[in-house]
Amino acid sequence: MEAWQMVLAVAGAIAILAGGASGLYVLIVRPGRKIKQIADRAEEFLGDWFGVEERPGVPGRPGVMVRLATIEGELHPNGGGSLRDVVNGTAGGMRRLEDAFAAHLADHRAEARLARQFVITQHTSVGGDAQEEGEGDGGDRPGL
Repeated sequence: MEAWQMVLAVAGAIAILAGGASGLYVLIVRPGRKIKQIADRAEEFLGDWFGVEERPGVPGRPGVMVRLATIEGELHPNGGGSLRDVVNGTAGGMRRLEDAFAAHLADHRAEARLARQFVITQHTSVGGDAQEEGEGDGGDRPGL
């Protein structure tokens, strides 16, 4: 075999090996990267779902079901410590404030009604033109 044929054969073998390597890359490495990404995401999800044990430098965290049970515990009264108890207490306090405010407004309205009746009574009892000294509007507007 001549030298140029040998070079040509080696170049052909290199081309075949390069094509095979690129084919392996396309068939194995690229899908392998995608598969690894999917596996990493699945591992993160499972870690979140089931919880993660404490390890050096990283605190553990409970899983989803444990956290949901904790949240559900806050939604039911338990004698003062749950969120439901706080909401109920706040609602009761608001009702007491509303009742006190309504009673306070009723007192003011009653006082205003009495004051209007007193003014009307004083005005009509004077009898129009004849007014006693110091009462009414001073007598400069007859017929009120």
